[in-house]
Amino acid sequence: MRAVSLGMSAPPCGETMADTIGAQPPGHGRKRRTNVRGEDARERILDAAAREFEAHGVAGAQIQRIIDGAGATRGAVHYHFATKDSMARELIAQKHEIWPDIVVDVNSVGLTGIDAMKEMMRRAALVLRDDVRARAAMRITPEVHGGTPGSSAYEVWHSFVRGFLGQGIADGTVRRDLDVREAAIVVVQAAIGVYIVARETGSMQSLEKQLERMWTYLLPGLIAHPPF
Repeated sequence: MRAVSLGMSAPPCGETMADTIGAQPPGHGRKRRTNVRGEDARERILDAAAREFEAHGVAGAQIQRIIDGAGATRGAVHYHFATKDSMARELIAQKHEIWPDIVVDVNSVGLTGIDAMKEMMRRAALVLRDDVRARAAMRITPEVHGGTPGSSAYEVWHSFVRGFLGQGIADGTVRRDLDVREAAIVVVQAAIGVYIVARETGSMQSLEKQLERMWTYLLPGLIAHPPF
């Protein structure tokens, strides 16, 4: 097997590779290890906070339960996040990055119109099923931001669904007389309802299947007859 060069020259005669690495500035490796440990602790704290917020909301969450859940010290938690509110806002900010990324992925595989709308909702459902941070953010956004325009996932989803329905009208697969704005509201409300019922009944693992059942009854009111 041919050796692959990594662009590293051999150490001078009489020196080992360990000697060469050890010649780096004092504390170099220690600082890097500290940064890695700090980032790992921050992620564990966010995961613990997400579990706590999903179960109790921000007002009902207890810092001590987050500390215990993260396996961290109180000092470590406060080093990364001064308050519960700062943890909540970080989780919400992360959530807002998820939904546009899903739409970019859907567009990248060439889907448009009804197919794109269904795939976006399917992928969003999988995120909510599998990602405790996303579920926590969904719960606590109204508590943290109230009715601030643009702060909720519902508004973001409504915008995307409205765009996909508009594409469907343009390509003839969606009824031309459809009120796109009103239809998008109904679609998002229905999808959120499916999610809430699945969460409350402990049936999150079948969320994707429940979403498909929703489409069985919603799509006849959206699609052109016959589609062409």
